[in-house]
Amino acid sequence: MFEHVFTNIDQYQFDELLKRIEKFNKRAEKYQLPHLEYTVLKKEIRKDRDQLAGFYTYDVKVFTKGELKLGDWDIVGVISYELDKPYLSYVSKNFNIHDLPFDPYKVAPRCDHCKKIRRRIKTYILKNVENGEIKIVGSNCLRDFIGHNVNKILGIDKYFEELNIFDNEDFLPKGKGFGTYDAVDTLTLSAVGLFVIDKYGWISITKARNYDLTSTFDRVIAILFSLAQNDDRDEFYQHQDKYQTLAKLAIEDFDDVVNKLNDTPYKRNLSVLKNQHDIPVKGNYIATWLSYLGLWKQHVSEKDRPKNSEYIGNIGDRIRVEVVVTEKRPVKTTYDRFGNLIDLYLVQFKTDEGNIITWFTTAGEKLDKGEKYKISATIKDHKEYKGIKQTVVKNVRILEYL
Repeated sequence: MFEHVFTNIDQYQFDELLKRIEKFNKRAEKYQLPHLEYTVLKKEIRKDRDQLAGFYTYDVKVFTKGELKLGDWDIVGVISYELDKPYLSYVSKNFNIHDLPFDPYKVAPRCDHCKKIRRRIKTYILKNVENGEIKIVGSNCLRDFIGHNVNKILGIDKYFEELNIFDNEDFLPKGKGFGTYDAVDTLTLSAVGLFVIDKYGWISITKARNYDLTSTFDRVIAILFSLAQNDDRDEFYQHQDKYQTLAKLAIEDFDDVVNKLNDTPYKRNLSVLKNQHDIPVKGNYIATWLSYLGLWKQHVSEKDRPKNSEYIGNIGDRIRVEVVVTEKRPVKTTYDRFGNLIDLYLVQFKTDEGNIITWFTTAGEKLDKGEKYKISATIKDHKEYKGIKQTVVKNVRILEYL
């Protein structure tokens, strides 16, 4: 039985290891020899400096099951000779070399089958499966000693030559280093996603494309992976604890939110991602998880949505009222009077009585969610949205910061 553990290898090295195992097993299959198998002992994300995203690292055990058998004999070891000095180039993990009736590091290059001592490259240590007898047999004598399994014997030298390569950490190529990120842990991704949604609202990739906006996905990617100066990233770090707390709530509420969805591949993909500790960069996994955060924000807003909102005044009235900003998000781009592209924001206020006021404005960026103001405005319309009465206003002026 062969066994070796590779520690702290990166994604590139892990992929290369699997390719080499596959290539090795093709040869093993040809000569009817045991296949190499592997199991991942540990997989985690390693982060570089203060980066939010990171790189996968793996601990992997590579092994063969059972002993390599030749008829009634197990191959429990291989003695190789370099400058006529013997050394163990292979020993089965299930065999104790102290059970040998000779010292493998001093034994002469002999063969118990042909009874000759001469210069050799390697000899095989065989153990009888019935009586435990130990024999040393030269590679040229294996076929005569065993008497059958010619194909297996023809490939056995090459098999052990390649197997020994796997017993060395250095046989893998050097990793790709910190060139490309592999993943971001789910909690960090959720925290950044919720920060962006709070600041800019949920903007799907399709909506961003249709209205020339910046999508939630693109803003999150810029915070996570861009090496350039990023004001959003700096602001996120200032509020990181707050959004990590919200991220934990979003993950805890997963079943309540997703169980409302129809049984589709999208729902199943979300469930798979929820059970992972990290989200891969490759593929659409980050965008898929961010879409869940948009659903969660909608779920929370529906729970917190006031049920007693009433219309204020009459259309055309000029009103003065104290409000708090409950929502602010860009809904499309438009042109100002100079022909410049600017964002049109939807801003929602709530009065002390719980009434909802809606304002569409290009000045929304100047307002802060959660801040309180005294405003004057002209009532433009009365509309109901998702069962909630809303007073739509225009010509808003901030009279006082509260």
